[in-house]
Amino acid sequence: MQDGAPAYLVTDIIKELEERGILVICWLLYLLDLNLIEICWDWIKDYIEDKYGLEENPSYDKLRVYVKEAWGALLDIFLQK
Repeated sequence: MQDGAPAYLVTDIIKELEERGILVICWLLYLLDLNLIEICWDWIKDYIEDKYGLEENPSYDKLRVYVKEAWGALLDIFLQK
């Protein structure tokens, strides 16, 4: 699934996908609210901002901890639904 980003439209990439027999499904950029992973990433971003604020350029290790924690919380909330 692709969202039409310029990187996916490069001729070499399109040719490679065709040669491998990979069916490309174009996902409209404006329908991100229907793409579940985008909803999850948005929720994770909000969780981190609410809990840790807007720390500018957190270290890789800090960011990794934040995302793992948020992902765990996300799974709990989404699985309950």
